[in-house]
Amino acid sequence: ESSAVMLAGLGPMLIFSPVAGWLSDRFDRKWLMISSQVLSALPIIAIIVVGQGPLVYVLLALQTAFTTLMLPARQAVDRQLESETLPQLA
Repeated sequence: ESSAVMLAGLGPMLIFSPVAGWLSDRFDRKWLMISSQVLSALPIIAIIVVGQGPLVYVLLALQTAFTTLMLPARQAVDRQLESETLPQLA
């Protein structure tokens, strides 16, 4: 079961990371981050309701896929904020 949890958690990340980077370059990062957080909360709520069984692995994979959308958008915003504030400090 622990292998299935690891696969459900890492598999979607490997598949969706390139797509997530493309999306964060093309669309508004603020709304991408908000929507990915809302969408990643839905499978977690469903996991709480379902409790156990094979559906939990599918829900975990969905949650990981939605969270993967958040990572490149957040990294791009962090770099953007650093470049805006660092020249002011010097």
